[in-house]
Amino acid sequence: MNTYLNFFRITLLFVLPVTAILSQAAAAGNQPHNPGSTLNNTKGKIYGKVIETIKAGNYTYIHVDTGKNKYWAASPPTTLKKGAMISFVPNMPMRNFTSKTLKRKFDVVYFVGKIYTDTIGNHQGKANPHQINAKKSMTPVAGIKKANNGNTIQEVFAMKQKLAGKDVFIRGLVVKYTPQVMGKNWVHIRDSSSTKDLTINTTSTVKKGDVILVKGKLQLNRNFGFGYVYDVLLEDASILPE
Repeated sequence: MNTYLNFFRITLLFVLPVTAILSQAAAAGNQPHNPGSTLNNTKGKIYGKVIETIKAGNYTYIHVDTGKNKYWAASPPTTLKKGAMISFVPNMPMRNFTSKTLKRKFDVVYFVGKIYTDTIGNHQGKANPHQINAKKSMTPVAGIKKANNGNTIQEVFAMKQKLAGKDVFIRGLVVKYTPQVMGKNWVHIRDSSSTKDLTINTTSTVKKGDVILVKGKLQLNRNFGFGYVYDVLLEDASILPE
């Protein structure tokens, strides 16, 4: 009798854990699983639930709750429902960032190029809204005179290798103005020499329609990450009085 009792006890010790493991595996198999989802692949990403979104200018600010911490991300314009599960790569933190559009200061906000959702390969977000590659219009702007001892936009592009790293003076019409991106204001200007835009960044404030004289260092192939790649950029420009 003791022999049979011991055998029964040993059998229970073996069978019960195996049964539990098989039950857990079966339960897991009943759960939704999308192995190709970029959302599920959260390595290196912040993953959580959307608790708030705010649209402001060229960005959507997204408040995300991971269950342990809450984070703010700013992406190109996107539509997300409250409660949606998303993830993003936190590669560009801006600390003590103040949004002039929102009139609000963030301890940390991550500027991201993509917001990943739970659809296979799906991400929210468009191309960089401040892409600075030369843009073309139908005709040059009339009436913009070349700056004294300066260059036209056509000359800047034609002589960009020679002018790279040097200060450039140029007069142009503001055709686009985007404030407070990566701590700078981004301005597209155009003149009478070309159908291309030249983009500058500056701490000065201007408005669309202004004719401005600027001085800045010409930089080539500037890459700030997340699609912010500029073939030609007049960097840290000053707006000069005329």
